[in-house]
Amino acid sequence: MTFDLLNSRRKMVVAYLKDLGLSKFQSSGKNIMIGCPVAPYTDRHRSDVDKNPSMGVLVKLNEPCLVHCFSCGWRSGSLYGLVSFIADRRPELKELAERIRKFEEVDIGLSLENLPDYEEAQKKVDQKVFDEEKYDPFSRLYHSYLKSRGVTLDTAKIWESGHDLPNQRVVFPVRDRVGQLVGMVGRSTQKNPQIRYFNYWDFERELYLFGEHLIKPGTALVLVEGPFDAIMGYQALHKANMLMDYSVVAAFGVEVTDRQIEKLVAYGDEVILAFDNSTSGKKSQDAVLKRLEDRTAVQEIRWPDSMDKFDPAMAGDSFADLVDNATMAF
Repeated sequence: MTFDLLNSRRKMVVAYLKDLGLSKFQSSGKNIMIGCPVAPYTDRHRSDVDKNPSMGVLVKLNEPCLVHCFSCGWRSGSLYGLVSFIADRRPELKELAERIRKFEEVDIGLSLENLPDYEEAQKKVDQKVFDEEKYDPFSRLYHSYLKSRGVTLDTAKIWESGHDLPNQRVVFPVRDRVGQLVGMVGRSTQKNPQIRYFNYWDFERELYLFGEHLIKPGTALVLVEGPFDAIMGYQALHKANMLMDYSVVAAFGVEVTDRQIEKLVAYGDEVILAFDNSTSGKKSQDAVLKRLEDRTAVQEIRWPDSMDKFDPAMAGDSFADLVDNATMAF
């Protein structure tokens, strides 16, 4: 039954795309691939006609479509968003945009009926919030270990680096989406430590994404494994002037919780999976992909053979190119 409904919905979306003037369609997993109709209005395509095609329309039940051009980067959380953008430049499409708006509004209504109120759901989470003074003894310290790993002073300031001298760890505060202090994570500065990462204050890592307070609205979320991957990934994207399009978050390891999955879907326009190039990293990435594929647009980076057993932190500035050349996961 679900398949029949989804297939019917896909046919409806194709009909709307034909009304938009498109005639060629390809299937790629759950995406309908089309030539990017935004091509005439951006300089990121080679010509005014995208012949690849490079725009994917992800069709889902009871939710608006997700639209993303994997060539120029244009994206929208609805088919209406795409058509209204073009209608602003081609007024004759205003009526079509309105029809699509009503079509997707029905789906939004059905979806919301089946979802618990977000604020009520939030109240059920026993979130521990700490006073800022708790981090003061460790804060504003740029340890030489950070320099040895290639972390610049500016990057260290953004991530509020600190130092736990007795336990020989560089530390970073963990903040929720609105910036409240909810924990602290430390990375050992010793050679071959028994414990590489340590979570302080009974920090409930399963509830958060490292770096979620730095997420910019309207960006794609690059999901990595550990805090250093997030910090170095952020730095690489910053150097490449790509932070207008991407935000980097970490799951505190290869295990991604249900709560973290919900945040990925809620906070980003799409998700780019960038787990370590290792057996465990690949296995975890495949598992996360299956959990996300019906809920949001997903891409994944492709590690070159020369980066066998690399992680995002080891990739350095090359990480920006890996993200920029990420491919559709389904």
